[in-house]
Amino acid sequence: MLHSYAFSNFQSFRERTEVDLTLSRKVALTDWMAESETGDRVSKLMAVIGPNGSGKTALLKPLVFMSWFTGQSFQQPVDAGIPAAPHSAAPDEPCEFEAMATDSEGRLWRYVLRCTPQRVLHEALYQKRERFGYVFVRDWDAQSRRYTVKQQDFGLPAAEARKVRPNVSLISWAAQFGVPLATRLANQGVVSNVNVLGRVPMGDQAVLAAAEHFALHENQKTWMSRLLATWDLGLSGVALGKIPVNDPQQPGRKVWFPFGQHRSRGVDFSCPLPWNPAAPRVLSCSCHGCCRRWKSAGWRSSTNSRMTCIPTCWSPFWICLPTPQPTQIRRSYCSPAMQWRCST
Repeated sequence: MLHSYAFSNFQSFRERTEVDLTLSRKVALTDWMAESETGDRVSKLMAVIGPNGSGKTALLKPLVFMSWFTGQSFQQPVDAGIPAAPHSAAPDEPCEFEAMATDSEGRLWRYVLRCTPQRVLHEALYQKRERFGYVFVRDWDAQSRRYTVKQQDFGLPAAEARKVRPNVSLISWAAQFGVPLATRLANQGVVSNVNVLGRVPMGDQAVLAAAEHFALHENQKTWMSRLLATWDLGLSGVALGKIPVNDPQQPGRKVWFPFGQHRSRGVDFSCPLPWNPAAPRVLSCSCHGCCRRWKSAGWRSSTNSRMTCIPTCWSPFWICLPTPQPTQIRRSYCSPAMQWRCST
């Protein structure tokens, strides 16, 4: 369970920035909180509000980076750099990271990392007993150009610890040698749609899995629909429907899919919720209102006589629908804005 994390000189954050999820015990306990084995009360939820480009996504990147570095950095090539970019105002200074969390057994850990894109300069892991004591401390000696590593109940042979690559976390390195503690820590990752490069697009399977989940849990689906309707998305709700998919191995197969519900000038619209035009394979669409609405705007047929291009509701893309009845979306998409010719 994450308690807090902090970082400095990383991407757009120059000064030290700390995110603390711990709460005072004077705050009344609710479902949005949890009590760890250490007796600390921790929030399960954090909301960051701000305009586009203000750093909301960037605030998550250090946490995702630490999770990747401690768990998977061993897998990158020997000569690869560390994907930790310093702030443009201090390109020659190291990035610094810190995190505190409890594991599944209730033990509180503190992890510290200082690095450049070329190598780790300092890495340490501490466990709190009566007070924090080190499990390992790793430092780069510029004069001898090698690492010095101190261990205390970590379990990695000293000879292997000295061989750790400059672009790999000692935790990820030790996990390859079967060190039990390192293996447990390396497997406690962060699930996020953000990586150090930015947001990760949601894939087809994630959309279908979410739709199926909400279809099977009506109460959660109701709350989900109400929540999205309160956000500035132009939605009045979300409906779920079963649509056919092109699966040669399972002819006639149908899957659950979300449809955004919209209301504009007294007219109701229902269109596929994801706007990625390459995402759906074959989808049902009840966007007849769009057809009628946009027909007067000069919609025209594409070079394929079986297809007609119309714009989707509130979408920057155009969707290709088969004629004469717009009931399915084909595996193709139209170019945006003023270009009406279909592409496949």
